[in-house]
Amino acid sequence: MEISLKHEDIKNLKVNKESILEECTEAELSLPEYMPDILRIIKAVAEPKLISCKLVGERVTVEGSCEMRMIYTAEDGCLYSFSSTKQFTRHCENPEYINAEEVKAVLSLSFVNCRATGTKKAEIKSGVKICVRAFESEKIDVISIPEDYPMQKKCEKFSVLSLGCKKTRGFSMSDTISLADPCAFILTKKATAIVTEIKKISNKIMLKGDVVVELCYVNAENKSLTEKFIHSVPLNQILEADGFDEKFEGSVTVDVTSLDIIPKSGENGFVSTFDLAIDLLADITMWERKDVCFLTDAYSLTNTVDLSKSLLGIYMPVCDFKDGYVHNDVFTVSGEGLHNILNCCGEIEKYSMKVQNEEIIISGTFSVSLIVRDFGNSVSCINKIFDFNFKKQGDFGNKECAFISDLKLLSVKAGLKNENNVDISAEMSLCATVLEKKTVNAIKEISISDTAADLKRVSLTVYYPQSSGESLWDIARRYNTTVEAIIQENDIKDGKIDGLSVLFIPGA
Repeated sequence: MEISLKHEDIKNLKVNKESILEECTEAELSLPEYMPDILRIIKAVAEPKLISCKLVGERVTVEGSCEMRMIYTAEDGCLYSFSSTKQFTRHCENPEYINAEEVKAVLSLSFVNCRATGTKKAEIKSGVKICVRAFESEKIDVISIPEDYPMQKKCEKFSVLSLGCKKTRGFSMSDTISLADPCAFILTKKATAIVTEIKKISNKIMLKGDVVVELCYVNAENKSLTEKFIHSVPLNQILEADGFDEKFEGSVTVDVTSLDIIPKSGENGFVSTFDLAIDLLADITMWERKDVCFLTDAYSLTNTVDLSKSLLGIYMPVCDFKDGYVHNDVFTVSGEGLHNILNCCGEIEKYSMKVQNEEIIISGTFSVSLIVRDFGNSVSCINKIFDFNFKKQGDFGNKECAFISDLKLLSVKAGLKNENNVDISAEMSLCATVLEKKTVNAIKEISISDTAADLKRVSLTVYYPQSSGESLWDIARRYNTTVEAIIQENDIKDGKIDGLSVLFIPGA
């Protein structure tokens, strides 16, 4: 017997495949004659840059570059830097990529080291970790039986999130900065994108925020001094998103994939004006909220029914939030006392989120790298790893949750508490979408026999409930009647049978 079933689609976001590649870049640094000889290498810095990530068939091609910089001291005790950039192309093939709808590559630094091979030569080597993620939408078919069809139906209703669109969009920004003091050498540079507002217009998304550029450099007029410069570039960007609808809700994270600082000629050979070229990648994840009834059981009063069930994974909205955190710490330095801190920079190494005791726990580690000068006028580099742990209060119960999150280290500051103790203050920003993961045992297929079921019908059955956990649905199904008939026969007001010692079950 044919049933004209209704069908509704729900889409889940699925990571089709995640691949990790390692790219080794190396260069020989040859200092020009006007730069002083290498006395001691203090630190090696490497900055990976994503140029493009393309998917063709089952092959992903990642193009990038890595700027490797040596920071050293000379006989005069001052800091100098010299860099070289190497480009690379990596391919990643996997049959699972053929179904991917979107692909994203994230570059991070695995290691960097440098050694002097002469007074004006050095070898520098770095490892770039390339994480390639391919995404696709996983379609779930939810069936339902028409209301007027003569069959008993049990449903569970949930407000679920169905994937609306998953897109990555690259764009660029530029600006010009003027430093208060002229620059001799750049030591470290960093840019962080902060999104403060998301507006949805037709099939476009408008982003507002800032890109904060932080620059540490050696003062050209006094090379024993270092300067820190912070500049904010307004972020106003409109993104095209095919398939996007204004009713969608979700998040957009923006990461800086490259920062180029291009010097402009200055007076007396000093440079104090630079052009900024910033490349960014927006990751768009949008959802459509749907109220969906899942058919979990069904039977017929007259015919045999065959059911096929399946466990369906669904996501339900919990909350979106933005929060700021400040982690303060202190560490002790042995040996010569510290006179001053020349440079401070940091990165988040890893983090995770979980629900525990009705709270969201955010924990992880971040690294801090300092260039310091002691009272003996010796310059050195100190690297430290710190653990952090924050809590987000809320009504999260003990739900099994999934998170779409973006944790950024906005700034890290270091100050001398005394000559042997350093205070660290790290400011972080977290944007997160919290989803509850739930599994529903729903009917996937249903068929009704053309022949009538062999049923023994009685006009009335006396039934003694076995336990408080029994439901009217289970009893009605067992005796091939309806829930409404049992309720009417026993004058049940609230649909519950707790406390009832006997039930009269009428035949259907």
